[in-house]
Amino acid sequence: MSSILDRSPLPSFRLGHRQLLYQQLCLKLREALWRYDYEAACSVLNLLVLCRETEWDHFWAVAINVLNQVARNKTDCLRFLQISHNRVSALHKEDVLLEIVRYQISSQMYQEAYESIETYITISPYNLNSRLHGYMGVLAIRRWQSKIDEPSGKDFTVAEKDRDEQDGFDDNESSNPQNTHASRWFKNAKDHLLRSLELDMSNDMFLRYYVQLLHSEHKNDEIQDILIRFRDHDPSNLIAHRWVKQALSTKQFTPGITLLCGLFLYRLLFEFLRAERSQSNEWVLSALAYVRLDPKSPRDLVLEPLLSYYEKAIGTSTILSSQPPNLLSSMLDSSRRSDSTGPEQITELGKKMIELLLDRFEHGDDDPWLVDKLTNVLAHFKSIGPAHLNANSTHWFSLYTRFSPRKISPAVCLAFKHLCEGGELVVKDEEGELAKGEEDDLEEEDEESELAVENEEGGE
Repeated sequence: MSSILDRSPLPSFRLGHRQLLYQQLCLKLREALWRYDYEAACSVLNLLVLCRETEWDHFWAVAINVLNQVARNKTDCLRFLQISHNRVSALHKEDVLLEIVRYQISSQMYQEAYESIETYITISPYNLNSRLHGYMGVLAIRRWQSKIDEPSGKDFTVAEKDRDEQDGFDDNESSNPQNTHASRWFKNAKDHLLRSLELDMSNDMFLRYYVQLLHSEHKNDEIQDILIRFRDHDPSNLIAHRWVKQALSTKQFTPGITLLCGLFLYRLLFEFLRAERSQSNEWVLSALAYVRLDPKSPRDLVLEPLLSYYEKAIGTSTILSSQPPNLLSSMLDSSRRSDSTGPEQITELGKKMIELLLDRFEHGDDDPWLVDKLTNVLAHFKSIGPAHLNANSTHWFSLYTRFSPRKISPAVCLAFKHLCEGGELVVKDEEGELAKGEEDDLEEEDEESELAVENEEGGE
C-alpha cells in the first residue's frame, strides 16, 4: 500500500513534453510582442502563469507592460504585482515593491502606498533602498498637509493613536492633539527624506521636498549645506539644471532660497559643461545665467572665460591685451577670424563684452584691470561697427560714470569720445567735476530739447 501512495517521478516523455510546450509559449509571446498584439500576448501570459517552468524574475516586467495595455483598471496590475512580489527572488523584490508603490500613487491610493512601504521599510534589504525612503517621506508630507487642513475637532483613529505612542508622541504635550499628530508626520517626512539623501544624493526630486521642509522651519544654513553636498556628490548631474528651472517657474521658494539654489546649481552646470563640452556653446549660456544670478562672482570663475570665448569668436588674441590699442589690423584679418562670424555677429559679440564689463562696474567692481579691458575693447571696436555702437555709447558712458566709485579714467573717456566720432560726451576731469565750458553746453542742449518738445506738443 505504501508503494502505491508514494509519489513516483514523472516519466521522461512528460517532462520533455512540458518543456516543449513552455518553449512554444515563449515563442508565441515573443511573436505577439513583435506585432504589438497585446491581446494575444495577454492570453499567452495567462498560460505561462500556470507553468512551473516560468522564471518570474524575467517574467514580471514583461507581464506588467502587457497589462498596462490591456487591463481595464490598475487593480488587475496591482494584484498581479502583489503575486509577483511573493514569487520573485530576493534580488528583484525591491523593484517589484517600488512598482507597486508607483501604481498605488498613480491611482491616488496614498494610504495604501504608505502602508506598503511601512510593512517592509525596517527589513533588509528594503531599509537600504533610497527610493523607498524617499517615497515614504513624500507620502508623509501629504499626510502632514492633510492633518493641518483637517478641522480641529476631528477625532483620530485608533491606528493613528497607536502610531503616535510608538513614535514617542504624547497628546499631553500639546493642548491641541491635531498639532501633535501633524508634527509626527512632519518629523517622519524629514527623517525619511534625509535618509534617502544619505543613501543616494543624486535624486533631485527628494532633495527638493527636503529643502521645502527645511525652508518651512527657516533653516537656511542646513539648506546651504545640503545643496553643497548635492553639488559635490556628482558634478556631471545635469538634472540640476531642470530642477532650477522648475523652482524658478513654480516660485516654490522665497527669493533668497531661489537665489541660493540657482547659484549652486547653475555653477555646477557651468563647471561641468565647460570641462566636458568646451567645444559647444552650452557652457556660455549657463555662464551668462550664473553671472545674472551672481554679478559679484570671482572674476576668474566666469567673467574671464566669457571674455576669452568672445575674443576667440571674433578672431583676435590682442583685443584684451594690456598693450595700447594699435593692432586694429589683427581684428580685421579674415584669416584669423572664424568663417562663420560675420560683421553683425562680431558687433553683437563686442556689445556683449562691453555690457559684461559695465555690469561689473555697476556692482561696485572698479578694478584697474577692468578699466584697461574696457578701454581696449572700446578702442578696438571703434572700427568694426561704429553705426551700431554709437547708438549705445552715451548710455554706456553714463553707466560707467554712475557706478564707478573711483575717479573717472581719462582713457575710458577718450575711448567713448572716439566711438562718437567727434561727438561731444559728458566727460569728467580727474576731480570728478564737469570740464570747463561743458556745463553751459549741457544747459543749452537741455533748453533746446525742451523747446523742441513744446513745439511738437503745440503742433499736435
